[in-house]
Amino acid sequence: MLKLTPFRIVAFLTLVFSALLFSEHLTYTLMGDNHEIRSLQAMSSSDSGDIRISSDSIPLLSWILRNDYDLHMRRQQESKPHPDVLIVDISEKSIREIGQFPFSRRVYGEFIERMNEYSASSVAFDLTFPEAEGGEALTVLRQIQNETKDNSAVNNIIEQKILEKSGDYYLAKALKETKVPIILGATFSDLVGEDAFSKVLSNADNSLKKEIEQSIGLVNKSSLRRVQVSDMAAIPDMETHFPVFPHLELLRAGNKNVKTGFFIAAPDDDSVIRRPPSVISYKGNILGSLAVWSAANYLGSNPELNGEDGSLKIRYEKNGQYTYTPLTPYGSSYARYYGKERTFPYVEFSDVLSRRVDPKTFHNKVILLGVTASGLKDIRANPFSKDFPGVEVHATIISNILKNEFLEKDHRFYFIGYAFVLFASAIVGAAVFFLQPAWSIPVALLVIAAIQYLCQYFFDRGIVVPSIIPSISAISVMFFGTLVRYFSEAKEKKVIRNAFSRYVSNDVINEILKDHSKLRLGGQKKVLTVMFCDLVGFTKLSERMDATFLTQLLNEYFTRMTAIVLANGGTLDKYMGDAIMSFWGAPLDIPNHAHLACKAATEMVAELEKINREWKEKHGIEIDLRIGIHTGEMSVGNLGSEQVFSYTVLGDNVNLASRLEGVNNVYKTRVLISEETQNCLENKFITRHMDCVQVKGKEESINIYELLRYSETAIEKDEWIRTFEEAVRLYAIGSWDEAKATFGLTLKLNERDDASKVFIERIQELEAQNQEAAKWDGVWRLNTK
Repeated sequence: MLKLTPFRIVAFLTLVFSALLFSEHLTYTLMGDNHEIRSLQAMSSSDSGDIRISSDSIPLLSWILRNDYDLHMRRQQESKPHPDVLIVDISEKSIREIGQFPFSRRVYGEFIERMNEYSASSVAFDLTFPEAEGGEALTVLRQIQNETKDNSAVNNIIEQKILEKSGDYYLAKALKETKVPIILGATFSDLVGEDAFSKVLSNADNSLKKEIEQSIGLVNKSSLRRVQVSDMAAIPDMETHFPVFPHLELLRAGNKNVKTGFFIAAPDDDSVIRRPPSVISYKGNILGSLAVWSAANYLGSNPELNGEDGSLKIRYEKNGQYTYTPLTPYGSSYARYYGKERTFPYVEFSDVLSRRVDPKTFHNKVILLGVTASGLKDIRANPFSKDFPGVEVHATIISNILKNEFLEKDHRFYFIGYAFVLFASAIVGAAVFFLQPAWSIPVALLVIAAIQYLCQYFFDRGIVVPSIIPSISAISVMFFGTLVRYFSEAKEKKVIRNAFSRYVSNDVINEILKDHSKLRLGGQKKVLTVMFCDLVGFTKLSERMDATFLTQLLNEYFTRMTAIVLANGGTLDKYMGDAIMSFWGAPLDIPNHAHLACKAATEMVAELEKINREWKEKHGIEIDLRIGIHTGEMSVGNLGSEQVFSYTVLGDNVNLASRLEGVNNVYKTRVLISEETQNCLENKFITRHMDCVQVKGKEESINIYELLRYSETAIEKDEWIRTFEEAVRLYAIGSWDEAKATFGLTLKLNERDDASKVFIERIQELEAQNQEAAKWDGVWRLNTK
C-alpha cells in the first residue's frame, strides 16, 4: 500500500489542480478557449438576439472560472466610461409622449436628422427593422392601388399617399441623406421561416449584391492566420440561423455611411454576459457587431479582423496609428464593466425629438439608441447586477475599445495559473507539515491573500489570470495535509504510548505527546539518574519454590515496585532476573530527576515492608532488597536491531550505579547513593556519609551515602546519624581507636546499625594486619562487584 507522505500529498493535489487548468489549456490551444462558444444555440425568442453560450467543460470548473472573473471584475480599480459614449433611452416617458410602441419609422428618421444637425460621431440602433412598416391605412391604399393599376394618374396619387403614410419612406430618406455614420441593428434567430434576405441575395444581380453587402457591415480579413484548420473554424457561423436584418428597402436606401451591426447577447450558462461576440461568420463573410462599428466610426477607421500572430484581434487604423482589440479565438470580447446599470449618461428619446436637450450634448458622441421601457426592457445580467440594460453592454465594449481597457485571456492565464498552483501547494504544504497549526493556517491565508492580490494586479492591467483554483489548491493542501498530519500524529502517538506505557508514567507520556521535541531517540548524551534494585537471597529462596509460584511472587513484586518507579516519573529500562533497572531524566527532561529517584527508592523500601508482612502471613517468607543510585552523564536512546530494540542507558556512570547496588552487601545497607546524587538532593532526604570507596573496575574513589528516609518537610538528622558520620570521619583520617569508640557509641544509640559493626570489624582487621594509620588514605578498595 502506498504510504502517504507530505511530498506525495502536496504533489498529488498540485497535479490535480494543474490537470484542471491543463484540460482547459489543451482545448484552448487546439480549438480555442474552452469556455467560449462551442455552438450558438438560439433561444425561444425569435427577435431577442439572445444566443446562449454552450460549454463542454466540467460544469463545476466552469462555475469556478466564471466566479473568478466576476470576483476580480467587482474588485477592479475604479474607472469611468469613455466620455463620448452616450445612450438615448426609449423609456415609458417617451412612449407616453410619442405614442404606442413600436413607433412609426418616421420618428427614427427624425431622430437621424436631429443627430446630423447636432454633429454626432455615429448613431447605433439597438433594435432592428426586419419588415416593412404596416398599418390599416397602408393596407387599404395598397388594395386600391392594385385595383386601379391601369390608371397611372390615380396610381401616382396613391403612391404618393403611401409614401406619406409610410414611416419607412422617411427613415429610408434619412438614411440616404445622413452624413453621420448610422449602424442599424441585426440579429439571428433559430425560428423556421422564409429567409427573405437570403432569397433576395440569391436572386439579385451582382451590382445589387454588392450594394447590399456593403450595407450589412462586413469586416475585412487582414492577414488572418489561425491555428484552426480554416481561417474561421472557431468563429461562430450563423449559416443555419434565421437572419433578422433590416428589410432590403432600408438597406438599399442607405449610403456609404450606413452599416449593419449585429447584436447577440451570448450569455454564459448562468445568464451573465461576459464575452459578447464582436465578429461572426455568415454566408462566408465576417460581420461586425454594433459595438465594433460604433468604435470604428468614432475612430474614422474600417475594422479589420487580424490574426497574423496567432491571436485574434480587431485592428483599427487612424492617421497611421493602429488600435488593436484582442478577441477570444471565437471572436468575442471580454467586457470590462464599469459597475452596475446606468454608469453611462442617459438622454430621453422624446426629449431629443422635442429639442429639450442641449445640442452640445451630442457633439462628436457615439450615440446608442436602446429600449428600457417596462415590458420592452432589454434586461441582461453582468457581474455587478442582474438588472443591466442590454444597450449598456454595447456601450461598455465601445468604451473598452476607445479607452484601450480591454481584457485578455490567453496562454498567460494558464501558465500563471500553473505557477500559482505550484506556489500555493509548496508553501502551504511546507507550512502544514513543518509548522504547528497555529502558524500553518495564517501562512495559508497569507498565500491566498497574495494570490488574490497578484491576480487583481494583473486584472487591473488587462490580463485575466485564475485566482480561485490556486486558492482552492492552497485550501485543499491545508485541509488534507492537516487531516493526514492529524491521523499520522494520532498513529504516532499510539505507537509512542504503546512503546512507553511500560517504561514511563502516564504523565511523562502525555508530556511527550504534547511536545515531540522532548523525545529524541537514538544516542544522546544527557545527565541522568539511574537506579539498580536487586532482591537479596532470592536465588536460594527460589530453589525451594515451584516455578509457577515463584513467577507469581516475582510478578507481584515487579508490579508493585514498577508502579512506584512510574509514579515518580521514572523510566523502566528492563528486568534482569529478579533485578529492576530504571532511570530518570529521559525521554522527558526532568530537572529534579535525582530527587525523584531517591524518593522512589524510599517508597520501594517502605513497600518492601508491606510485602514482607503480607508474604510472611500468606507464605511464611520474607525478602530484602538492595538499591544503588548514581547521577551522571550517560548515553540514552534506542539500542538494538531494526527488528527489536529497547530504550536504554549506557556508560560508566550506569555501571557505577550497578556497583553501588552490590556495595550494599559490604555495609549491610539497603540504599546507597553516590556523592553526585547526594549533591542534587534537597534537605527533605535524610542521608549519612557512608565511606569513600574504590569500586572494582574504577580507578577513582567516590564518596557514598546511605539513603535513609524521605519527609515532605525538612528535618534534622538524628543523633546516632551525626555520631556515625563523626566516626567515619575519624576512620578516614586514621584515628582508628577514636573511630572504634565512636562507632560503639553509635551502636548504643541505634543497636540495629549493622554498618557500625562492619566498620568496627574492619578497623580490627586493619590493626591485625599491622596496617599503619599514617599510610592510610581513607579509601576502601572493593575487589568484588
